Amino acid sequence: MTVVALFADPEHVLVSAVVERGMMEGLTFSVSPEMVPILRKRYDASLQSFPNAIQSNEPASVADWSLEMTGASPSLTVPAQRRMKLAFDGEESNEENDGTLTVHIHDMLPPARKSSAEDLFRTWLEKLDADTLPRLDGQPRHWCDCSDMAYAIVELLKSQPEERSFNLAGRRQWSLEETWSEFSELAHRTKAGQTGQFNITHLEAKGVPVIKAVSVEASPQQHNRPSLGAIHRFLEQHDGEGWRPKTPLRQSLMFVIAMLEEPQDS
Repeated sequence: MTVVALFADPEHVLVSAVVERGMMEGLTFSVSPEMVPILRKRYDASLQSFPNAIQSNEPASVADWSLEMTGASPSLTVPAQRRMKLAFDGEESNEENDGTLTVHIHDMLPPARKSSAEDLFRTWLEKLDADTLPRLDGQPRHWCDCSDMAYAIVELLKSQPEERSFNLAGRRQWSLEETWSEFSELAHRTKAGQTGQFNITHLEAKGVPVIKAVSVEASPQQHNRPSLGAIHRFLEQHDGEGWRPKTPLRQSLMFVIAMLEEPQDS
């Protein structure tokens, strides 16, 4: 059974999704002793089926993988045979020739706390409440749900990939205008349901932007999208499908709205 030492923040939205997915795929996660009771409480339902999935790291243990984040100092000193680093939205990964595998995360939904993407959606929600339109002249995005990213990361952890750098992003490009249209409609419906002011206009089908299939090998410069060739080739060999995120944008945005309505850390 693969053991993954979590140097990354176990409560980070993507790391949490990796843990939840990984437990179902037979991975065991080694964490610092002080984190064990916290995570056992958090993942209590899953641990009923996978009771040994979260363990305290032992001084003499050697993990198959360590899962780290760029820019963060490891909180554990567990030796690992292989290292995986998560780099978010273009941040420097400081890649070295030490066999470290780097997964570059782009345009994840829901976004990480205190990220620029969270600030974007929080500003949009404030504009919605004020009944004003936000500026929509930013760069297009390739939104991708964290559950789809977690699936790819778990598959990498279950294997010994030859390549050392992978990008995870949506295959389809969304302009900010298209994203705002989807987000504002869902936010209006959510608010109407919460206030009891739901009416027939909230059920009207507004349609969705035209979706165009884009090859994973398409020119990154032409489509302003990170190259997805490496992850597509890897997944084709392991699941026969390649990189095909399955979560609709609207579903991802519902999780974004739910996140924005959670109490913020003081």
